[in-house]
Amino acid sequence: MSDKENNIENEINVEDEISIEDQEYDLDSGLNDDLDESEKIAEMLRKSETLSSGSKNTEEDNKLDDELSQFVDGEGSDDEEAGSESDGREEDGIAEDGIEESAVIRKLEEEKLAKIKRIRLVSVVSAATVVVLAAGILAFFMIFNNMQPSVISYQREVDGVSRTERIGLDDFKFLVLMSQSFEGAMNTALTIIAAEVFADTRGISLSEDELQSIRATAEEWQGYIEEDYPELNVSLDFLVKYHSLNSWAAKLFDVITDEFEVDEADYAAALADYLINGKADYIHAEFKYIETGTRETADEARAAVISGEMSFDEAVSRYYYNNEYFAEKYGYESLDQILEEFGEFETIDAVLESIGMDTVIYLDELAGSYGLYEEIDTLLAMQPGEISEIYDIFGSAYVFFVLDNIDIPTEDLVAEMYRSMYIESRVEEIFFSEFELLYNEVEESANINQRAIDNIDLEELFGY
Repeated sequence: MSDKENNIENEINVEDEISIEDQEYDLDSGLNDDLDESEKIAEMLRKSETLSSGSKNTEEDNKLDDELSQFVDGEGSDDEEAGSESDGREEDGIAEDGIEESAVIRKLEEEKLAKIKRIRLVSVVSAATVVVLAAGILAFFMIFNNMQPSVISYQREVDGVSRTERIGLDDFKFLVLMSQSFEGAMNTALTIIAAEVFADTRGISLSEDELQSIRATAEEWQGYIEEDYPELNVSLDFLVKYHSLNSWAAKLFDVITDEFEVDEADYAAALADYLINGKADYIHAEFKYIETGTRETADEARAAVISGEMSFDEAVSRYYYNNEYFAEKYGYESLDQILEEFGEFETIDAVLESIGMDTVIYLDELAGSYGLYEEIDTLLAMQPGEISEIYDIFGSAYVFFVLDNIDIPTEDLVAEMYRSMYIESRVEEIFFSEFELLYNEVEESANINQRAIDNIDLEELFGY
């Protein structure tokens, strides 16, 4: 073989060595020098290194060189015959054809070297493919072995970059424990995701101080979980998300409040309605009351107070506390059972002297507890000390009231107080309207692993 051929072949071998060494270095660095996760993969890598090593005299290399030699020898026999004929012709005095024959020989040699280079290139590419496949398979096994099943995965765009985030199986189990239901756990999970997306769309972030405080709480909770549920590996990052929810909501409310502009016409209409129908909110009124189980008892008690036969306290003791209705109302079979429970008292009046009588009810309680919304204006129109009519309470009790004291603020004060209530109410409407849209989008776009959820063992989780 000529010096030119040797130089070309040496260049090919050097290029092959550099290429394979680079591949081996990239493989090692990409797998973090951790190739003993799988013996099968390691064997594949050793074979691929054997195939791709152009500088080592292995059996495969020798076999390949032999095959190449046969190919080269086969091609070269014609060249040698051509050379012999050329020499013969030169000896016979046909020197004028020597130049043309030499050109033919050189062309054949160049074609031969090109074929050798293609064969070696194919072997290098094949070896490199084996290395890449082996690396991919090994990486898959490494990821699979270290990956916990995810229940929910979703796309979240942060700073213009889309990334996939997940809620793991143990994290979801934690939500099941907290809500005591799969539906509640899923709702909380989607709410956390929607809150993050909401904050992203509004460009809101938590401060370092807020994050440190939340993280401290999350670490404390993680300690509780590890102690009570050692088999439950809830991630700290998820606990931070869980405890960030209230902070996100508060910041979002603040941002929407800052953006909100009061529609004065709408506010005026809302204020007028509030002045009429919101009296239980802004008027402070206290009433004494006597409640009985029958209409006849109520009539008798009211007549005794109006006539002056009894004081209000005497009447409430006689017709309310010392009546079997009072025992039934609070779940006792009789007044005697109440006395047995207290033990040291012989009479109900002695009990009342010790613990006091609960005879006062406020306007907002009166409306909420007894449903007397339509009667509020009538009750507020009474003078202090005045006795009301008897009212039927849900068909199971009867009650009348004595106005004890009342405080009605001016309309200006009510308007000033109500303005902040109005803004808060409208901001809340905007917040939940926007949040509901995002929640629905998250619910539709998130990938939910229903099989993982169905495989959760509630008996094992709750310990029963």
